[in-house]
Amino acid sequence: MMPDADAEMLSLNPSLVLRVEWEVRRKDRGRTRFTMRFPDDVPLVQWLLGTLQAAHAGEGGEREVELSSDILDAAIEKGLLVAEDALPGEESSFACRLDPALLALVPEEDMIALRTACEETGIVLNPACCIQETDDPPQDERVRLGAALWDHLGGDFAQEGRLETTARRGLPPLETSYRLWVPHPFTEAMQPVDMDRSSSDELRAGSIDCEKLAAATRDMLLATHVLIPRPTDESRARDADRIERLRDGLKTDGYVVVRNVLSPLQVAAMRRHFRTLHASGNFTSYEVPSLGARDGIYCDFVSVLFQDQLTRFIGKVVDEPIKPSFTWHFHYRDRAVLTRHIDRPQCRWNVSLAVDSNADASRAGAWSLHFETDQGAHSVRLGPGDAVVYSGTDTPHWREPLPEGHTAGVICLHYVSANFDGSLR
Repeated sequence: MMPDADAEMLSLNPSLVLRVEWEVRRKDRGRTRFTMRFPDDVPLVQWLLGTLQAAHAGEGGEREVELSSDILDAAIEKGLLVAEDALPGEESSFACRLDPALLALVPEEDMIALRTACEETGIVLNPACCIQETDDPPQDERVRLGAALWDHLGGDFAQEGRLETTARRGLPPLETSYRLWVPHPFTEAMQPVDMDRSSSDELRAGSIDCEKLAAATRDMLLATHVLIPRPTDESRARDADRIERLRDGLKTDGYVVVRNVLSPLQVAAMRRHFRTLHASGNFTSYEVPSLGARDGIYCDFVSVLFQDQLTRFIGKVVDEPIKPSFTWHFHYRDRAVLTRHIDRPQCRWNVSLAVDSNADASRAGAWSLHFETDQGAHSVRLGPGDAVVYSGTDTPHWREPLPEGHTAGVICLHYVSANFDGSLR
């Protein structure tokens, strides 16, 4: 210890920069970060530290600290004090179940297309499904779960506490159900579908009579791709030709649209999942002058899962080996805008996947994404489950202001060349 006489000769270092930051969640404003302003916020921070100290000491958070009207107003403004109905909800896991309420979120045009395709060739059980009977991941190399989904982001991602948060938003435990992993007939992305055990046993035994199913049940199984149109040599050749046309279109135009990259019911489950997360305050709120109002989640479980599952397919479209970098799910509020720009190297290849819209889920009413190509400016409209693939580093892109009263949910999946050696975040 330094003698008192020597200590009295010391002075506070004038170069000190003090930063105090906190993060809160509220139903009405999502996850928000604040940084203390010195000296204005000092009384607020003193009150907060005193309250936290009392709570840690087991005093129920009550402390004889003067709560002036100014401190009270600041604590309410910054979400430190909230009414009971503004408390954030728990983070929820993701599940796609055979649920009529989910089927109601599927655009009717997609169901008509599925039924029409089956009328032409007949219906069969998807032969490439695998069944997960316990909470342990299935023994299938096509399915990757757990912390491995985020390994490419580096150890510091886990050290920052983000991995713990995102992992909690994984798949729910299997109690009275099995989980069917269903490959998309075209993109081959494996998609989780939770089913009751009796239905799963019938599927495994191949004893489901597709022709005798109730119409609603048949529609749900079609919308998950558990039931698919009977594959033929002609349909397989058509899929191979479609890949070639997507590849050629990307090379010619700098972007290409892929309709229905995931099953309609899977996308409906994503819509419900992200709506629940947003309503319970689990998004981070951003107010960026050049972007308007939007809320987002970085590298959440659902986005990273399907980024991983779509890697092989996107590699075919861009015609080169690729690997995932990072993801965002954005909830855009009315008047949000995306200025014309190109992206950083971690966004060599972008996939913008439409998930939700509060106004009109049809493609005709979707929020346009614009591209600048050698042939001029072009626009695309995406319905739920549609994606556009483009080079984020080469193709300028933007969105005009989202109309008043409208919202839009978009998942942004980013990829880089397989030999990219920079940060993936």
